[in-house]
Amino acid sequence: MTSDRGLDAILPDYAPEYMSPADYAYWEVLYTDGTTLRETDGKSYADIDRSKVASFRIVHGGETLIETFPERGATGRNLVYRRRTQYGGAGRRVIFLFGWAPMGPVFVLDPENASYRVAEGFDPTDQELSPPQPMPGEPEEMLDYMKLLSP
Repeated sequence: MTSDRGLDAILPDYAPEYMSPADYAYWEVLYTDGTTLRETDGKSYADIDRSKVASFRIVHGGETLIETFPERGATGRNLVYRRRTQYGGAGRRVIFLFGWAPMGPVFVLDPENASYRVAEGFDPTDQELSPPQPMPGEPEEMLDYMKLLSP
């Protein structure tokens, strides 16, 4: 079980009727030394020590929704995470896009609909899986072109 202390600090300033379950979710990073860095502790994504990442997870209500571990040669330096807010005919939707670039896997988590999907990597032809612009500390290359060329 994880701690939701500090959750109020990351909540958007919306009227209650516009809040989504995703607004109450946050990320945590478990380090190889057993310590944890939490978004709810006032930490930003840029504060992650990528040299010590053991796992990355999304938490809601103190419970882990989904957790991923570096695999296939990935390290914390390959970690990519975005909280994407989409607006459309159905209203406001918040999803979490995270994974390991360029090798994958990449996850799209939709807490409001209690669903997720896993892809081999980012995909420029898919709105949810489109690769983000790299942030400091992230890999410059988000796509594994060999996977994109495979039938």
